Amino acid sequence: MDKIYVITTIEIPSKFSSHAVGWYHSFEDAEKAVLENMSGIDECLYDYVVIEEISQGTYCLATQESWYEWIDRKYQKSEKPKGLKGIISFGIG
Repeated sequence: MDKIYVITTIEIPSKFSSHAVGWYHSFEDAEKAVLENMSGIDECLYDYVVIEEISQGTYCLATQESWYEWIDRKYQKSEKPKGLKGIISFGIG
């Protein structure tokens, strides 16, 4: 089954907001975009990024997540924030 990897930025401290900024056919390309902060994904605003694996179709749920946190002026691999446990499909949902 075809899959895409959706990149979604998330702001938590002041209020919760999220924005899907792109997608790729491979996880490796999506992760590279996040780790290199391509096109200024952080926008000096977003504390977290999640890459979600999503299958083709209608009303599809994310099957895998990879989380990144903005630390020392770059995104670094991290855990899912505790306040978001149990929530899925940030990019397409």
